[in-house]
Amino acid sequence: LMGLICCILTDFLTSGPEQAAMMKIGTRVIRGQDWKWSDQDGPAPGLGRVISELKEDGWIRVQWDTGSTNVYRMGNEGKYDLKLAVL
Repeated sequence: LMGLICCILTDFLTSGPEQAAMMKIGTRVIRGQDWKWSDQDGPAPGLGRVISELKEDGWIRVQWDTGSTNVYRMGNEGKYDLKLAVL
């Protein structure tokens, strides 16, 4: 419950661009406000780790705890597919 409360507070206190700026290699992430990728991250809520720097075009690569990897929008098209995971 405490993790959920922290996660909600993180969403409230930081915008998509602010969260994107905090995503460095190794940062833990979960689905964000604009997620549209079905279950690429495994069963919800899906937990992953950033494995690349945020590119100038607004995409970032994540490896999910399931082992799969993909790139997600963190600014591209004004969308934010990820948010910081508060553990």
